[in-house]
Amino acid sequence: MDSLVGCRRFSDIRIIAEDGFVIPAHRVVLLTRCPAVEKEVSRQGDRMPLLDWTSRSKACVLAFLHYVYSGALNLDCDDRRLHLELRGMAFRYGMEELCEELKDRYFRNESKEGGADD
Repeated sequence: MDSLVGCRRFSDIRIIAEDGFVIPAHRVVLLTRCPAVEKEVSRQGDRMPLLDWTSRSKACVLAFLHYVYSGALNLDCDDRRLHLELRGMAFRYGMEELCEELKDRYFRNESKEGGADD
């Protein structure tokens, strides 16, 4: 399923990230795994529905979608900004498992860095 992230084939929703970057997605996957997103889906007549996530970076949106599609988190541990941005997004949409995994990774990384200074 992870290979479908950003794939136009059979996509039926567009996600607009920061800087206007458009990411095609699949409602059946997105809304099944994350029903809270549905309230933010904008429909404009016959046009393809869209999600306005322009307050989120492209990297954050893609990391979120990869988790939604695959259930696995593939994230650069050194990018704290992305880590915190993704955690905020997971919290907003009630993705409890993702929040926990991000929290665990964050504190694991903090303890590694704290130990490196000793």
